[in-house]
Amino acid sequence: MSAYRTVTYPFLSSLPHRVTFRFPVLAGCAVLLALSWAAPRSEAQSFETPPEMKASDLLEPVWLSSEYHSVDPTVVAEHLLDHYILRAGDQVREVYGTEMLKMRVREIHAYMALDKKNVAGAAIGGLVGQGVSTVKTLGGAVKKPVRTIFNIPKGMVSLVKRGVSSTENKVKADGTYTGGPIQDWFQVGEKKLALAAKLGVDPYTDNQALQKELTRLANSAAIGGIGLKVAIPGDGLITVAEEGDATQQLKNVYLTPPTRLFQENVGLLEKVGIAKDRAGEFMGRASCSPADQSLIIRALAGIGVSDGVEEWLSAIEQIDSSSQSQVFRRSAQILQQHAYAGHPFAALTTFRSMPVGITHDKHLVVPAYLDHAYWTEDVSEGIAAILKLKQESGCSAVDLVYTGSISPMARKELEARGVNLIPVKTS
Repeated sequence: MSAYRTVTYPFLSSLPHRVTFRFPVLAGCAVLLALSWAAPRSEAQSFETPPEMKASDLLEPVWLSSEYHSVDPTVVAEHLLDHYILRAGDQVREVYGTEMLKMRVREIHAYMALDKKNVAGAAIGGLVGQGVSTVKTLGGAVKKPVRTIFNIPKGMVSLVKRGVSSTENKVKADGTYTGGPIQDWFQVGEKKLALAAKLGVDPYTDNQALQKELTRLANSAAIGGIGLKVAIPGDGLITVAEEGDATQQLKNVYLTPPTRLFQENVGLLEKVGIAKDRAGEFMGRASCSPADQSLIIRALAGIGVSDGVEEWLSAIEQIDSSSQSQVFRRSAQILQQHAYAGHPFAALTTFRSMPVGITHDKHLVVPAYLDHAYWTEDVSEGIAAILKLKQESGCSAVDLVYTGSISPMARKELEARGVNLIPVKTS
């Protein structure tokens, strides 16, 4: 259906270098990528400056500090995601989004629980180096800021699609794996899955230090006698249908051997119109871990629409980090929840390489995975682009389905532009 094709707009050179929509986050979820089209700005229009916040107002004490980690007291609300500084030993990392922060803290504790002789700083991953004093000074060290629906780094108009020859696993007709850069993902045994589940971490985590420890101990004959104690509580999950269903779905994905996950995912994709060969090619891509791939595919199956699925798969193949993968996954889950709430979709599409949907009553549904939203120039321009897409796709309304909170000024401006604001429940 040509009305549902993705719209690409000219690049706006005045956008900021830094992007924050949750995650390396990946962000979760709303629509990412280039703020390309912008309506002419009114000289009289005023904008908010996102405030600095206290980490202690956003996090429970267990997440703020421990013998292994600390979170800097000042948090900057950039665009949609809260920007944290996480420290472990003499190492430091920027983290976008509260959920991603909790995941990274939990990985540090899991790493230390596996062997007390470990050095906590080794488990922080993705280091920006020492000497960063505050979140304000970190911006110059950012190498891969999180892309969101409302902003994009200068010079990054679009992502280069990964070449099949260099990134895909070779999949035999019987569904087994041979070679490719993500081969190790499919060598994860049941012991490693069980060990990761005990620790409450993703068995496919991109934290290489933790991966090595999980592999080492999973191959140990003494694994059954290892006493593990992680003080950090589990992470919250966006509700998909009911809270228990979302939690159980994630648990099932984490505990299912990768080869079986592959077969299940191919089957689910076939049900939404994707040929088996194409499904196998997609599953072999290195853009997402098997866990995120599986949860996105389950969201697609729950939505139950075939129109636009290929466009989603192509967008997923452009993802270049676990954080961006998480943003896409959360966005897909928000759309699934919206469908379950009585708003069935007629078609799916993407907006700046993030998932959006079109309902039977012609509403353009935009998932916004955010911590805090303020009325900034980026948000104003992003909404203008969304309204442009609404017009070009023949839709009658825009529904912004969001997590987190929206400032009174942003709410007023969005509603004045006819945007329907629909909060999504989190758990």
